[in-house]
Amino acid sequence: MLARRFGNYLLAKDMHASAAALIFGVLAFFGIPTGFMSVVILALVTLAKGARPGLMVLAWAALPALCLLYINHWDSLDLLSLSRFVLIWGFALLLRSKASWQRLLELEMLLGAAGVIIFHLFVPKVAEWWVSLLTGYFDKLELNHALKLTPDQLKQFIAQVAPYATGSVAVGILLGVLLLLVMARFWQQSLILTKGSFGAEFCSIRLSHWDAGVLFAAVLGCLLQKTMALDLLPVVIFPFVVGGISLLHYGINRKKPETLMGGALVNKVLIFVLAACYIGLLFVPWAAALLLAFLGLVDSGYNIRKQIFDRKKVRA
Repeated sequence: MLARRFGNYLLAKDMHASAAALIFGVLAFFGIPTGFMSVVILALVTLAKGARPGLMVLAWAALPALCLLYINHWDSLDLLSLSRFVLIWGFALLLRSKASWQRLLELEMLLGAAGVIIFHLFVPKVAEWWVSLLTGYFDKLELNHALKLTPDQLKQFIAQVAPYATGSVAVGILLGVLLLLVMARFWQQSLILTKGSFGAEFCSIRLSHWDAGVLFAAVLGCLLQKTMALDLLPVVIFPFVVGGISLLHYGINRKKPETLMGGALVNKVLIFVLAACYIGLLFVPWAAALLLAFLGLVDSGYNIRKQIFDRKKVRA
């Protein structure tokens, strides 16, 4: 398999991975969408070989981003791109040492919440700032015409989105980092002499009571119309969405479902529900995300895997 051979080539020597990460990063300068491969290679090397080899790859992979940062006079988007390398390296180290996606999601939630809070501290009227920014953005790209929105509808839409905009941007960044780590971990699993199973790790994600408490606190803040709580809500919900997806995958992948509660019928229903949720995340993201988060929240308190999915059938 080509991906396996390429992965083993990258892990054979640190310079192989560093050169590949640099090349993929440079190709992105010419409009070729290969920049994500630099990040995946960084995560793969860090997962497989540890901090120092990963740090070496990071130095080379981040070189194009550093050049852009200098050329653009420290543009915020370039700085954000550069910070992604550091995040991936740190998260990969956490996965390497703990092999826990739950801990990674908790750290993502903590960093995302910290970012939202800091943004609110530096931008006093966040909602108004987003309204101004989004209005100019829609006008510049004429997105209101593409979406067939009247000026009043556009104004109402932006007013509804603005209170959650900072948190939604934070979730977008965290989701991107998570997907790149998933790709790297899946790639690592396919390599020779790699221990552990990505599938088993991902299907075991279950958030704690403390995480549920943070979610309830954010919801309470929203009910009290606290501006910051509204912005924190997407960040706090995000880990539970992943937990809900993990739970559904666990139910589908049960071994010998005919001997377990619900049998094969439950597996078929779960396949339909999971497919519907994935489609919903594309077309009605908030509705699908809330459903998955609710599953993840219930599982954090009730342990659905143990209480339902893994229960043996009672024979008369």
